[in-house]
Amino acid sequence: MKKQLLNLFTFALFTICLLTVISVQAQIRPYRVSDSNIQLLLNRIETRTDTFKRSLNRSLDQSVINNTNREDNINDFVAAFENATDNLKQKFDARESVAADVQEVLVQASFIDRFMRNNRLDALTQRNWGYLRTDLSRLAGYYNVAFNLEGVPVNDSSNTAYRAADRDVQGLLTRLEQRTDSYKREMNNALDRSALNDTRSEQTIFAYITDFESATDRLKQKFDARTSTSADVEEVLSRANFLDNVMRDYRFTAGAENDWRLIRTDLNTLSRYYSVTTIYDRPFTPASRFDQMLTGTYRLNVGQSDNVREVVGRATNIYTPNQRDNVTRNLERRLSPPETLAIEKRNNQVTIASNMAQQITFDADGVARTETTPNGRTIKVTAKTYYDG
Repeated sequence: MKKQLLNLFTFALFTICLLTVISVQAQIRPYRVSDSNIQLLLNRIETRTDTFKRSLNRSLDQSVINNTNREDNINDFVAAFENATDNLKQKFDARESVAADVQEVLVQASFIDRFMRNNRLDALTQRNWGYLRTDLSRLAGYYNVAFNLEGVPVNDSSNTAYRAADRDVQGLLTRLEQRTDSYKREMNNALDRSALNDTRSEQTIFAYITDFESATDRLKQKFDARTSTSADVEEVLSRANFLDNVMRDYRFTAGAENDWRLIRTDLNTLSRYYSVTTIYDRPFTPASRFDQMLTGTYRLNVGQSDNVREVVGRATNIYTPNQRDNVTRNLERRLSPPETLAIEKRNNQVTIASNMAQQITFDADGVARTETTPNGRTIKVTAKTYYDG
């Protein structure tokens, strides 16, 4: 009898301990619903994000926003939102998700929400974002986080220059430092294999990479000392601006281009944290000096030039006498240079005139334009200036 009572007491004690462990585990969970409900919601957010992204891309391609900074910005916003939701899902699967992870998702969503409110896109894209908003509201409720995309509170301190949690800024700066190191290595290899190898352009590019590194290091040091400001971030973006122009103007290795794409995403996130506008297409510092250097009237140095008639003569030896005359006239007409060439550059506007052609004025702003030639052909023209330090 005593043995039976002892076994019964032991079983009862084990049951109480087990229930206590289960109760404690339930209490420390940051959400107030079952795991299956969270899993289902996160999967739905992932699916609806993909659907929203596809409809957004189609809508942007058919809008006036296409090929503008605003299109780049919203694409960066969506990428940052995807990263935040992926991070939340990974932490949930590892049983490590907390309310701060949901807060980060809402912070990134707030930038998309502001864009959707300020820009008129098609009904399908608006509806898809509405579905996502509903899911995000439910997610916030599950984790007991206030849902307000129009003004998400992300930092309790009013003395800091950024509107994100300290750990988020710290993680971003660390990631930016690592990606910059990788980008520098890739650019070193890419330049060695390019036409810029051993040129002044290569030296200039590396000087700006070094300046960019120094600016990010100063920002990180000031952040650690709790003295970072938006001016420090603007300095980083200013250094990045030249590199962004270089990456647009030249084709480098896929590794270098991918590294820069990742850095751009981090810089856009950084600018949002510090409420600084990112404008990558703005002229860099030496632009006004470049205008002065380029503007003027130029005359061909005949002594350092090839003789057009001799070059054409060598090139047309393969033709019969009857064909040669016609080909010679066409080639000489196309290859004969003007005696004088006048160029005037004011910011993005460039005017060119010569003694052989009428004056033309165009915008060298990197925007593709469609033009019709005299013979009726349609061509796409893109003009952009580049200053080689």
